[in-house]
Amino acid sequence: KIAAKAAFDVLVVGGGPAGAAAAVYAARKGIRTGVAAERFGGQVLDTMAIENFISVQETEGPKLAAALERAAAERGPDDATALLLRQALDALLAKQQEADTERSRYRNLFDAVPDPVSIIAEDGTVLDLNKAGMRAYNRPREDIIGQPIEVLNPDLPRDHLVPVLETLDRGETYVIEVTNMRADGTRFPVEVHSANLVYDGQNAMVAVARDLSARHDAEVRYNSLVEGIDKAITLQD
Repeated sequence: KIAAKAAFDVLVVGGGPAGAAAAVYAARKGIRTGVAAERFGGQVLDTMAIENFISVQETEGPKLAAALERAAAERGPDDATALLLRQALDALLAKQQEADTERSRYRNLFDAVPDPVSIIAEDGTVLDLNKAGMRAYNRPREDIIGQPIEVLNPDLPRDHLVPVLETLDRGETYVIEVTNMRADGTRFPVEVHSANLVYDGQNAMVAVARDLSARHDAEVRYNSLVEGIDKAITLQD
């Protein structure tokens, strides 16, 4: 009999409660659905007393099987409506695939940046952090995402976002040197460049932190060298 029918999108094997539920919900989504079973109801037909079935306090097997068959036999959407539903579903799945591709491309680019990059909401909440940031701060993303930016820099003044937002509102990039903190409490100097960004539909900012530790160490060595040279110079007539 199945061979004589048009191809089904979904073929449910088994006519018990689980198979009936699967068939009903698939059909209501506009999916062409078939059920392959020796008898509709399955072993339920041989069970006289059924208690505590979901939403049914007590019933008999044949009654439950008949109810399941009626639900499965209820007329679903007509062919035209089913086609529209399928087209809408296909379009939705295509858009989802497109969004997943864009999200993957964003993540790959985001994590390819060698410097720590964080996405920060206008209220100072960290929305995202790249892999370089996790390495620099020695913390997993879940310890930082959703936390205030002070988790990375506890020394920031309470109104530290005011000049940042004012600068970004003018369409400019905000640059500042601060000291950020790793998970173990050690500090390191950074130069942070912040710019406007729309993230998941909300206004935010992207902040790139360049580690200045090497530059500061070089400056210390240079100053020490200059001081040593100055002390070693003697003048003679």
